[in-house]
Amino acid sequence: MLKAMSAPQSSAWTLVVPVKTLVAAKTRLSRAAGPHRAALAVAIACD
Repeated sequence: MLKAMSAPQSSAWTLVVPVKTLVAAKTRLSRAAGPHRAALAVAIACD
């Protein structure tokens, strides 16, 4: 699963990025990605 990165102590602000569940993520790419769609969604979310 995804692991959160620790933030530097001097951070002045926080960013929240909404991410879909793996079942709903990247459904339009399911035909091209095939069985690798969930891994693709995780890679894009982590990038």
